[in-house]
Amino acid sequence: MSISRPIEFTEQMEHAFKALKQALINKPCLQLPDPDGEYEVTTDASEDEATVGAVLTQNGHPIAYESKKLNPHQKNYPVHDKEMCAIMHALDRWRPFLLGRNFKLYTDHRSLVYLKTQANLNQRQLRWMERAADYDCEILYKPGKENVVADALSRIHINALSSLPNSATRTAIIKAYQREPFKSLIKEVEEKKGTYTRYTIEDKLLYYQADETEPWRLCLPDTPFRDTVIHENHDLAIAGHLGFVQTYSKIARSYYWPGMNKDIRKHVKECDACQRTKISTQPPTGELQPMSIPSRPWQSIGMDYLMPVPESKNGHNAILVVVDRLTKMAHFIPTTDTVTAKETAELFLQNIF
Repeated sequence: MSISRPIEFTEQMEHAFKALKQALINKPCLQLPDPDGEYEVTTDASEDEATVGAVLTQNGHPIAYESKKLNPHQKNYPVHDKEMCAIMHALDRWRPFLLGRNFKLYTDHRSLVYLKTQANLNQRQLRWMERAADYDCEILYKPGKENVVADALSRIHINALSSLPNSATRTAIIKAYQREPFKSLIKEVEEKKGTYTRYTIEDKLLYYQADETEPWRLCLPDTPFRDTVIHENHDLAIAGHLGFVQTYSKIARSYYWPGMNKDIRKHVKECDACQRTKISTQPPTGELQPMSIPSRPWQSIGMDYLMPVPESKNGHNAILVVVDRLTKMAHFIPTTDTVTAKETAELFLQNIF
């Protein structure tokens, strides 16, 4: 039985990953451009992700990165025009660097090399060629397997590396399996070994499969690792703060736990960045309908309980607050937190009415 499970870091892989992180922290990833140097632009468009990416380099060192998601109209472009759209986006973005100087432009779409000599161009391509005429560039072909930098920038569905279970996380997961409900579940799976169930155990890790057509997914116990997986597939910049459906889809490719639908939905709904920046898709709530201004005192009042408060000598630990909406006069009536509706009515008749 072949199980498709998350990548497990070996000690060598983990050491290399930490070294890479230190290199990114201690040394600048990008360098300042040399005004007299020669620029190179590498672009790529992703058909599946509907995104484009580009990198500006000089002497083999990156100067700037750029990526963009295609709008609904650009998603319908043919592959040829999507690749050209990536080129035009890079030219517009780095116009101050590229205008008035010769540079090389690499793409993994071979037909674009002959763009300047093509006899028949559609209206969109003619507009692009008119804009590209301002630049002195040479379009060159670079195979896709060599165009890894721009190809990575044009893909938005990338799982965060730190969410992959390393040796420490693996040990914590196995230890957490000793608590319920996974303890009983693992015992039941071991007893039914040899027969097909939705669960299986491999290398002391528990895997779940919804049906025989889907891959096996690692079961996560109730540990902080669940929050880490959700955080790194939604909150990080590389995750893009996508909605519930897309976030759930990414996590469900590799992981499973009971109630994950509810946990992911709650996290996305309470995400601070999404609340502040994303537009609500709910229908308009309508205009505000303010209450009319009372014509005389105590014509309209407001009532509410204030509790809990420190208990008084008479045993009162709650306050019934009654406010006149016109004069703002307030009455504070002592009571208890066990007051009933009938007792509230009696308090109102005795102290207000």
